[in-house]
Amino acid sequence: MKKRTHLLNWRFVSLLFLILSLILSACAPAPTTESATQQPSAIPPQPDRPVEFPPPVPGGRADVIFVNGAILTMDNAIPGAQALAIQGNAILAVGSIQEVFAHRGEGTRVVDLEGKTLVPRCIDSHSHRINGGIDGRYDLEATIEESIAQGWTSLSEKYVPPDKMPEYLEFIRQDNLRLRVNMYLANSGALGEPLGDWYKVYRQDQVFSPRWRIAGMKIFTGINNDTQLLWTQDELNALLLARHQEGWHLAIKTVSTETLEMILTALENIEKTDPSIVNRRVTLEHALFLTPEQIARVRRLGLIPSIQTNMPGELVGEQDIEELTARQPRGSAFPWRNLFSAGVIVAGGSSFPTYYVDEPSGAPFGSPVHLIYQAVTRVGNLGTQPEAWMLDQT
Repeated sequence: MKKRTHLLNWRFVSLLFLILSLILSACAPAPTTESATQQPSAIPPQPDRPVEFPPPVPGGRADVIFVNGAILTMDNAIPGAQALAIQGNAILAVGSIQEVFAHRGEGTRVVDLEGKTLVPRCIDSHSHRINGGIDGRYDLEATIEESIAQGWTSLSEKYVPPDKMPEYLEFIRQDNLRLRVNMYLANSGALGEPLGDWYKVYRQDQVFSPRWRIAGMKIFTGINNDTQLLWTQDELNALLLARHQEGWHLAIKTVSTETLEMILTALENIEKTDPSIVNRRVTLEHALFLTPEQIARVRRLGLIPSIQTNMPGELVGEQDIEELTARQPRGSAFPWRNLFSAGVIVAGGSSFPTYYVDEPSGAPFGSPVHLIYQAVTRVGNLGTQPEAWMLDQT
């Protein structure tokens, strides 16, 4: 049986969930417009596994060296490597065995990948795992362990309300979940109810532990599939300007071209007095509907659509989505290929536990691999087939 919550009603009391920085772009360094359209060169073949690795050298500083696997860099200039060295929290060297082992010291740990694949960490850009666990809807620690096993190392918790903040802080004190968590404070309730200025006791980029920080603020623009807007244009202009001037990273929900138009207008209004807004990497949460003209404005403003690639397949046959789609301009639904073609950087996520199902077999729902598969095929979590009109944007 499917355990479902309707995404666009956003009843976070029964919904809430998370990301993939589209691995098509989230697992990787943000691509430039040029690199997004280039084809990566062939990954160099791995050599036969050496019986012995090059010995330590004087002054070698690497803490760990990975070798004997497919090391994928997600960098078109150097798509693959034979070895990779780490010092502290940074990559020290990546390249051939000879280049990397030049950093091997007496205390360096050498990890033999035994043919496994090593990729950059995957960040779920839109998640509600922590909130759902705090609410007791599932075993949070078990879910976190499963997420790590799937390949996630970080998640962006995109709705932290004031009444749950004490429990978040308790989790932070325990600090035993092993995932990095970027918390986004709620500017209003999921149904638009005002929450006041509770967030003012916190600040952007506030660090609570090595794995927990406040990464921004979640802004709601409409409810009930955007049939009910929460702000007038002037109110949204003032709201986004005030939060921007306070230094907050803005994560703004949009599920229709109507709310997206309001958001673009508000940000263009900010740009008139503060051009730095185009460098603030404002995210558009869900970004289900965009016209070609809006995509051009999204790119010019440096905005990052944060999408969930499982959504098209899972929304097939949903009456509320069909009604929403019928109200939108033709061809504007899930136009993710158009976003990439326009050079827009896209972040992806799982929105777990939205549309959660128990997978009978195959890659687990919400895993990076499954989400990439769904980006390409638009198949639902349990094999629901996409409608024909969805396929031109796979």
